Amino acid sequence: MEIMTNLLKNRWIWSLCTLALIGCGKEDSLKTQSINNNIANGLIDGGYVGDQECSLCHIEIFNTFKQNGMGRSLYVPTAQNIIEDYQSNTKIYDENNNLYYEAIHKDGVFYQKEYRPENENTAPHELIYKVDYIIGSGNHTRSYLRKENGFIYEMPMTWYSQKRKWDLSPSYNLWNQRFSRPIIQECMNCHNSYTQYQDYSTNQFDDPIPHGIGCERCHGPGLDHVKKRMYEETDLSASGSLDSSIVNPAYLSASKQVDVCFQCHLQGEMTVFKKGKQQTDFKPGMDITEIKSIYIDSDQNPTNPSIASHGLRMLMSLCYINSQGKMYCTTCHDPHTSIDKTPVSNYSKACLSCHRAELLSNSNQKIDHRPAANCVSCHMLKSETSDIPHVTGTDHWIRKSPQVRTKRELQNKKIVKKLISLEPVFKESDSAADIRLGIAYIKYFEAKQPDANYLNRGITLIKSGLLNQPDHSSGLFYLGKAYAHRKEYLQAESQFKRVISIDPKNALAHFELAKMQSIRGKIKLAKNSLLTSIKLFNNNAKAYNNLGNIYSELNQLQEAATAYKRAIDIAPSDPSAYHNLGDLWLSQQHSADLALPYISKALELSPDFIPSRLNMGVINMLLGNDEKAIYAFNQCLDLNPDLISAHGNLARIYIRANNHQQALFHINTMLNIQPGNKDATSLLHQINR
Repeated sequence: MEIMTNLLKNRWIWSLCTLALIGCGKEDSLKTQSINNNIANGLIDGGYVGDQECSLCHIEIFNTFKQNGMGRSLYVPTAQNIIEDYQSNTKIYDENNNLYYEAIHKDGVFYQKEYRPENENTAPHELIYKVDYIIGSGNHTRSYLRKENGFIYEMPMTWYSQKRKWDLSPSYNLWNQRFSRPIIQECMNCHNSYTQYQDYSTNQFDDPIPHGIGCERCHGPGLDHVKKRMYEETDLSASGSLDSSIVNPAYLSASKQVDVCFQCHLQGEMTVFKKGKQQTDFKPGMDITEIKSIYIDSDQNPTNPSIASHGLRMLMSLCYINSQGKMYCTTCHDPHTSIDKTPVSNYSKACLSCHRAELLSNSNQKIDHRPAANCVSCHMLKSETSDIPHVTGTDHWIRKSPQVRTKRELQNKKIVKKLISLEPVFKESDSAADIRLGIAYIKYFEAKQPDANYLNRGITLIKSGLLNQPDHSSGLFYLGKAYAHRKEYLQAESQFKRVISIDPKNALAHFELAKMQSIRGKIKLAKNSLLTSIKLFNNNAKAYNNLGNIYSELNQLQEAATAYKRAIDIAPSDPSAYHNLGDLWLSQQHSADLALPYISKALELSPDFIPSRLNMGVINMLLGNDEKAIYAFNQCLDLNPDLISAHGNLARIYIRANNHQQALFHINTMLNIQPGNKDATSLLHQINR
């Protein structure tokens, strides 16, 4: 893509630009050099102190910042910050999963309820969780989070502010994860100040959880600055020198200024962190490419950008490319002030700082190029975002004549899921570049489009990169995952072993190795791998659940029950361990009484999980509750009409009740689904005796 090629070239030119190109004098240039040297030498590496310390000296800026979208990006719900309508239209319906949702505010506490009314073949269902945090300023949306043992999950309902309506949370129309969508580290840290994350947990964070993006996200850790200003009483005003204990982005080079914003406002299709790096390693004054690679679809959508694509779309703009470093995010935006408090004329003034009004064409009477005109309305069109429903945003790809699809065109557009080609936003030529691109393809397969072509590309790229960096543990880990997705389990096992040889404390590598060993029948080795993984990270409910399965297979029933109960303690809202523990008592101990409470809980959490519904039918058969058993098996058939085991159990009940007509119906159905089925043949013989 030609525009992107120019963009990549310009990126490296900027790093060599003098500050004269961005309008700074010699004195400011020296200040910039000084602060960059301090950053490079690790002098600005003190701890974070939090916003309240900043407010002691910068109260005016602090107050205005807390009113903008960043300052209100995550917070606790209260009766005072309600913007939603909790009185009318609070219920929505997910037709794909036959589930209803309702937003509730009661006695100062906020909840979301999932439910399903009872009908002939459907059991009643109701599940309610308390809202612990709101994520999103409310300028566009507000989504809701719940917290469980430090693990944070997104909830199914979102408030769409512009349309003033409740609807499913973004992407839930494609995959409804109900109350279990994990808020991963990258998601949390783009919607909030850096939050202490538990390694290998996916979504477990330590208290206290910060409330909103803070000052230090753009100015760097403030501990050194506070100590210098509050306790050393340093007076810098007389000398005119720059306070090197804190970062003022205004004194950074152009590329490093935009990198402060690009932490979160340059969203691609996938992000891959560089070897040994994580999101919290970025500090203002660094180059974003030191920390991560950002990958985009090489064929950019000319209309309807994604909600967090501001940075990418700006990079594609000729205004930006031709400015040679004179244009950056703060040319138009004051990060301390809310957008809705900024006069529209400010943006036009920014445009006219480069484009002289008297030189603009006035040949077309429909075009308003008067000095007081609104440039943005024509050259940065608003459109519905491609990834978030009910949200209209401003496209930051500045063009002479941009086009945008109308709502009708979007609705009528047939969505074709094409294969995409990923490319890095910024040119990369280091020895691990192929590995990171390969990882991006595998992550894209897992998160967005499970097409085997992405696995093939990823494997080829990673294997090529490993020739130069054979000890790249992340590359080996994702290579193992790709082989596992392709069901090449021996190859996958080999890669996870290589990761462990390089990084013996990698809990996830031991966890993935255990899965491969279990699949390949190496049960005892799988048990040892899981025990090692748990020792390294003791709060992995999935590891305990899998360990319970292995103990069950080894007929170590008490150990299995203990592992399942530990999984339940960690993740009490996950139905898996409840089901497995109930199934353990039912299949191994033949105890309906012991199994009943666990299977009931599993169904309370996941009403459409067929194995639990099937077990509920078996439990009721054992307890002599044939009517309830018939109801449970019919529910299974409502979910899967070809479920042979449900038909077989119904036939048994009807044979026992001498209702041969109904029994024959289910037996014949079994034979139609699977001719020669031995269970059906045996049941048929019972009738014909």
